[in-house]
Amino acid sequence: MTAKTLWFASNNIGKINELNSILQTKGYNVKSMLDLNSPLEINETGTSFIENAILKATTLAKLVNGPVIADDSGLEILALNNFPGINSARWKGEMSYHDAMLDILEQMEGETNRAAVFISAIAYVDFDHKITKAFIGKLEGEITTEIKGNDGFGYDQIFYVPVVHATLGELSLADKNKISHHNSAIEQLLTFLQEQN
Repeated sequence: MTAKTLWFASNNIGKINELNSILQTKGYNVKSMLDLNSPLEINETGTSFIENAILKATTLAKLVNGPVIADDSGLEILALNNFPGINSARWKGEMSYHDAMLDILEQMEGETNRAAVFISAIAYVDFDHKITKAFIGKLEGEITTEIKGNDGFGYDQIFYVPVVHATLGELSLADKNKISHHNSAIEQLLTFLQEQN
């Protein structure tokens, strides 16, 4: 069976690898903005994860042939009024994610309510068939009191998932993919795609 190509509107190698590892097993070949001949930066001006995901997918779909998916995801921490939310990648400025995690742990010092949720909005845009859809995946967890683990990306190492008794940063990519917010949204996308065939 020939793999179907899906374009992914992202320059984030961590997200690209994670998505590729999920979709390859489903018969899809993922191409990303890193495969374009010239760099593409998309200004995320939406006010929600879904708006930003659709904006990214639509922008790339104008440049390539075939369906495009895009992810906009982030961390919402209840005690910090859902900060950093849709600005999860941007609020830190030039800080590394390691320093951003330390900053969040400092903001959370002494806080007893450590509930948090990772949210992923996956948009699917297929101009040929006039389809624009979005799917939401969530993963509930807690903010740790220290950085734990050597794997993952973003805020994975301070996001503890009670059902697996570990942070996302302590899980292998395969184990993370079984429970992640990205996987939840992608499973919904795959169900939709199967219904289109």
